[in-house]
Amino acid sequence: MGKFFHGGGPRRWRLLPTIVVGALLAAAACGPSPPLACDTLTASAVEPVRQATPLPTRMDAQSNPKWWVPPSLEEQIFDSEVIVRATLQSVAAVAEAAEVVGGSGYRAVQELRFRVHEYLKGSGPDTQLVAVRGGETYASETEACAAARTAVWERTTVWDDREGVLFLRALPAPYTPVEGAAAMGFTRSNYPVQSRWDYGVETMSRAWLPAREAVGAAGAVGAAAAATQSYVTDGVQTPPPVITLAELRTKIAAMAAELAAGEGTDGYTECIRYKISHERYRRAIPWTPDQVDVSLRSGTAAGAVIYRDVITDRDEQYFNYWLSGPDKDQFQTVIVDEDTDSSNGYEYRMITTRPLPAGVYRVKYNSQAYVLFPCNFAPEDAYIDITVRVSAP
Repeated sequence: MGKFFHGGGPRRWRLLPTIVVGALLAAAACGPSPPLACDTLTASAVEPVRQATPLPTRMDAQSNPKWWVPPSLEEQIFDSEVIVRATLQSVAAVAEAAEVVGGSGYRAVQELRFRVHEYLKGSGPDTQLVAVRGGETYASETEACAAARTAVWERTTVWDDREGVLFLRALPAPYTPVEGAAAMGFTRSNYPVQSRWDYGVETMSRAWLPAREAVGAAGAVGAAAAATQSYVTDGVQTPPPVITLAELRTKIAAMAAELAAGEGTDGYTECIRYKISHERYRRAIPWTPDQVDVSLRSGTAAGAVIYRDVITDRDEQYFNYWLSGPDKDQFQTVIVDEDTDSSNGYEYRMITTRPLPAGVYRVKYNSQAYVLFPCNFAPEDAYIDITVRVSAP
């Protein structure tokens, strides 16, 4: 399923590939063979080139398409099946069997185990397993382990001594841990140009929000203190922005109420997804409406076409179109379709309602995609500015 993305005018909603955002949670299932803990191999066989822990950085504009921005908290909440308060217990390098074209191979994995203090959304065990998979596939376990150990050496550790809020949802492929019974796990956001190892508040995934202050060896803060605890929402900005646990609870409750309001309505949940995604794209791309300038002679009969667009998409329904602005009453919108079937093409127009006297008329031509009907979301920026200049005969 894709997302409708508005790029300027009323009909410039087009499908973009769905971007998987946030952390991913899954009930584990047995794979072809259990992963190998890399510390069981000799150190000389898998020793990485050790480097200093890198400082948090963001991709530059050259490598980052400008609509790739971190998701909002609302988007994280929507996409997550489970949200927890937890503290990190351990990190391990692992090699996992993986299928490749023409045979089999191995993936490098970082296993991060968290002790859960509270479920803010959903439910689950007292321990959550983080399985951060690398993107490359290797011919041997030894090579995969070397890559996994390098990732463990280089990962940002500045948040490890504090409690965090984790956003979790289903893994695309289940993961079985090295030790213990099958567990749940999650991985980073699926941004192709970002490092496969990136996971945390300093990356675009923002699926791990650490507490502003370290909690010490005891781990979680007490229940009373937790209510006022603040969590960092961006590890790159200085000073970092934060949100309190109480504010986060309010956002989670508001999202649950909004989804419950449309329960049983076809397309409602996807409509909310489009609504949330639209907000993120608009944060990323500075937007100005398309400008259309039309000249007309005064006295031209009613029904003169001011603006038109021929639609060839296989739309399941017609879009909604309407006018606003100071001179909207001088015009109207019409859909022209010989067979009243939106799926085989049609045309929409803005026309005059009467002969117009000389002057300058301004109107906004608004649109709403049919996928936004279920939750009645009408983006305020889905319009074009039209200026009609009527000259004297």
